[in-house]
Amino acid sequence: MGLLSAASPAQEIYKCVVKGAITYQQSPCELPAPAKGVSSDTVLIGVWRYDHDGTMAWMKRHAQMKKEEEAMLNALAGHLTLTFTKNSVLVDRTAYEVTVDDNVKHIEAKQHTDPYTVMSASPQVVSMTMQAQDTFSDFTVDFHFDGRDVMWISVADQKLTGVDDANARIYYKRVH
Repeated sequence: MGLLSAASPAQEIYKCVVKGAITYQQSPCELPAPAKGVSSDTVLIGVWRYDHDGTMAWMKRHAQMKKEEEAMLNALAGHLTLTFTKNSVLVDRTAYEVTVDDNVKHIEAKQHTDPYTVMSASPQVVSMTMQAQDTFSDFTVDFHFDGRDVMWISVADQKLTGVDDANARIYYKRVH
């Protein structure tokens, strides 16, 4: 029946979703397999450039930004490109400067290639695990697609830009 008495040691119970139904089990939940016929290749593979106009339009309508955050996002225009292959992403950020209250901050160029593992994929969302460059810890990123050539990520929980608002998004447009 699965009931525990006060004298029995506690067991971990995992709440899982199996074929759409909630189950409770003693072993960890299995990760869902990617849908058949769907791969990251169909929507993710290619070159993506930071979409300043799309990002700022979203942020002004749905998120609150400090002056420094807005300056960083404005200055990033034309300086960030992501190139996805089947198993890795090349992050290419050229050097740029940010000015806030007459203070100029120089942002160094950065280029690195990071392997990733696709956890699930559909035409609307590709979820993947990657490894943080600074801490070497794994993290999950969900890339959302508004059509074939527009992609966005939620950045607040990823600490990718320093923007703290939970509604923050960064948009990218497909270059090719």
